[in-house]
Amino acid sequence: MAIEDCFIDADPRFHAHLFPDRMHAPAVLPSTVTGALDSFMACNVKEIRPYFEYIEEKSPFSTQHGSKGAEYPKVIVVPDDQEANYNLYSYEKLLGIRRLSDTDIRNVDSGKDSVLERTRRLLYVCVSRAIMSLAVVIFSNDIAGAKSAIEKLGIAAGAKILTEADIVV
Repeated sequence: MAIEDCFIDADPRFHAHLFPDRMHAPAVLPSTVTGALDSFMACNVKEIRPYFEYIEEKSPFSTQHGSKGAEYPKVIVVPDDQEANYNLYSYEKLLGIRRLSDTDIRNVDSGKDSVLERTRRLLYVCVSRAIMSLAVVIFSNDIAGAKSAIEKLGIAAGAKILTEADIVV
């Protein structure tokens, strides 16, 4: 390890976590910091450079929020509720694949900002970035339901809607 071999100096506050069996000054790190350190240390070294290219905006990839105002020749959007760790947005709720919660219904009925409106705006940002070509890849437990919802909503008018069965060779 680069730290053990003295190639780099680690922040002394991290020594207690990185080298628990060694003598060190007492340090208390929040669980969010130790969790981040553990995740970083578990990374494949090949992932580090692409990660830094991404956060330094040198990557051809962008997050949904990071793409506002940008344009790209080809865009692939992957709306995925299952991998998300937040509940502010729900593509499955927007498409009618998943039922709205009571809170969602109250917010919509009272005109408050809702999961539906936030998701609709975010989807617009995503799909309006493409100059020449756009693909939206939706992962869902209910593929037929997702395809039917997209067709009913008319949001893919004139576009090809393909399912896994159409593209698996």
